[in-house]
Amino acid sequence: MTRESSAKSVRFTGAEVAGFFAVDPKTIHNWVARGALAGEYTEGGHLRVRRSAVLATAKRFGLPVPRAVLAPAVRVALAVIDPTAARLAERALTPPSAFSVTRYAHPFDALVDFVRGEPEVLVVDPAEAAFLLALAAERMHHLPFPTPPLLVAFGRDGALLEGYAGVATHAEPGKLRGAVLAVLGLGE
Repeated sequence: MTRESSAKSVRFTGAEVAGFFAVDPKTIHNWVARGALAGEYTEGGHLRVRRSAVLATAKRFGLPVPRAVLAPAVRVALAVIDPTAARLAERALTPPSAFSVTRYAHPFDALVDFVRGEPEVLVVDPAEAAFLLALAAERMHHLPFPTPPLLVAFGRDGALLEGYAGVATHAEPGKLRGAVLAVLGLGE
């Protein structure tokens, strides 16, 4: 597996998330208990919420995204095997201050890290990863995703690109940046 960065998942405490949304920390715990916000409890019983869950909740309730949530670069897993397409995708996701891109030699390696919550967005070429993604989709309900998977398709064939959270084509690589931001609910 080729990894150009090894940033860990961005997580916030319940109190930090409460501050983001200007609510009482108990409200955040209640949201987690009701399933309105995806969160995890540490062995010591402390709540931790992934950035992707904060963004999804802000989007769902039409709340503004706090700057503190955006401060660390968004971690993107790039699982595009074709070297020319991978370079196009990497160029589209610059400047690096907005995204931390990790390039994977194989889509399976990216999917494993994605399940662990390390990258927040997975960019794949459906033509290269169709079998793997179909198998994963079939078994998704068994995988421990902390929040719904944020999959962005970056490919040649428009027909293969349907059904993804975001889409960009090799012919228009500049749209990849906007597609990644859109699946996070950030727009440009």
